[in-house]
Amino acid sequence: MTSLKNCLSCPFNMSRVRSLFKSTAIYGAGDLFNKVVGFLLIPLYTSYLTPQEYGAYNMLFLYSALSGIVVLLGTNIAFFRFFVNFDETERKKVLSSTLVFITITSAIFLFATYILRHPLASLLLGNNNLSHL
Repeated sequence: MTSLKNCLSCPFNMSRVRSLFKSTAIYGAGDLFNKVVGFLLIPLYTSYLTPQEYGAYNMLFLYSALSGIVVLLGTNIAFFRFFVNFDETERKKVLSSTLVFITITSAIFLFATYILRHPLASLLLGNNNLSHL
């Protein structure tokens, strides 16, 4: 009979729980750091940017975040989910395939955004003159 404490296949294993909490804390700290830095930069942004420029910045940031989700198509998350299940040779193939896919889709998206910058500026920012942003 195996001890519940050392059972790696058991649904509730303390070492797995500790590992989960440690990983959650690391990723959470990184996310928290990004949010704190963004919050602390608000006075800097508002002192140097006009309300129209700050609004344009926020709209472009939102566009960037939403388009990143669409462009990546979840490949970044799928990569981390399945990468650990492969041996070393397969990992190299998965890594290179993922990098090639993300590079190609990002390049196509950036090219399309550049070509359509004037209509996008008009649509997102309400002003065609802000297409340089």
